[in-house]
This record gives sequence, C-alpha cells and structure tokens, in this order.
Amino acid sequence: MRRRAHILVRDGKPAFAVLPIEEYEALRERLDDLEDLALLREAERTDRGAAGRPLEDVLRDLGLGRAKRGSKQRKR
Repeated sequence: MRRRAHILVRDGKPAFAVLPIEEYEALRERLDDLEDLALLREAERTDRGAAGRPLEDVLRDLGLGRAKRGSKQRKR
C-alpha cells in the first residue's frame, strides 16, 4: 500500500492526515482484521481447556439444523 497522506498542520503541529479513500478503506480493513485477530487470540487464551459443544447442537439451538452426513436432502 502506498502511503500518500497529506499532513495538515495546526499551530505548527501535525493535526490531520488526508489520504485517498482507497487507502483509508484498506487501512480500516487491516485494522479491523488486527482487532479480530486480537479478540480471537484472547478467546483462545481464556477458553483453553473449556468444554465445547457439538456443532449439530448449536445449529439445532439456533434453528439452523442441517442434514446429517450421508443423508440426502429433498429438493423442492
């Protein structure tokens, strides 16, 4: 990513950065990814050794049941 920011100065100090929207969006996406990764790592650290639940149970509880492996779903 190129960093083509224009720095605006106020009272002799950098106050704002103006950059192309594509660069802003790329930076925002990267920041979101890093925040998600930090949350994942924290969850892995705190949940280590915790009992899990089978996916089928979670899907059923959410009303999102799916066909069991090997069974055929009807086409409508």
